[in-house]
Amino acid sequence: MLQLACVTKHGFALIEENSTLHYLARPLPPRFQPHTRFNDGACDPHGRFVAGTLYNKARDVPGELYIYDPVRDVCEVLDPGPFTVLRVRGESSVLFG
Repeated sequence: MLQLACVTKHGFALIEENSTLHYLARPLPPRFQPHTRFNDGACDPHGRFVAGTLYNKARDVPGELYIYDPVRDVCEVLDPGPFTVLRVRGESSVLFG
């Protein structure tokens, strides 16, 4: 069975062969959901999927960095933010080194 891992507005998912989404985790707290979304993601060398949400200062929603571990089937906040591109570039060796 062919599957593609992705991140959607709401969380981590697999796109199945028939183009349906199978959610693995929807970690956004309900109060954040109307004001942010997942933006981008990548896998680390251990097969964990790392993705960030958009920062929304006006709504007091931090951009957070989440990690989904398929071995443990757990999604956790890796960095509570506020998550910004410059901050990740400075810590990339810790995450991917």
